[in-house]
Amino acid sequence: MCDYVIAQKRFKVFQAKKSGETDNFLKKMKGLYIKDRKEIVRISSNISLSKDISLETFKDDLKLNIVQDADRINSLGAIGIMRYISYNIKNAKEPSFKTTIENMRIRTNKIMRFIRTKSGKIIAKKHVKIINDFINIILDSFE
Repeated sequence: MCDYVIAQKRFKVFQAKKSGETDNFLKKMKGLYIKDRKEIVRISSNISLSKDISLETFKDDLKLNIVQDADRINSLGAIGIMRYISYNIKNAKEPSFKTTIENMRIRTNKIMRFIRTKSGKIIAKKHVKIINDFINIILDSFE
């Protein structure tokens, strides 16, 4: 439990630092209103899927939901396949296509549950089809 609390505090410090860096960068932009700068910092600090899962407080924030959907859709499709494979090779104790495929299915389903906007769902389904087609091709080749 203590490790969890320490990890949470470190994450908050990291997020605060990241938000500060974003804010400092935006302050240099001429013509950007303070209100808009704060909105950009707020949204950019709350994009991650893990934060969305743990807080579940962003369901009715359309601007944030659009940015979150774009980020999540980016991790699907052909780019997602490459990321899943490279992650599995780098991090799995014994990398295999079987574990990669299983991780693809789990992660893709998880991401799809947190696509918030109607347009995001339409676009995401096309990217998920690419992943599912890839999985089917791999599974067929092992038969």
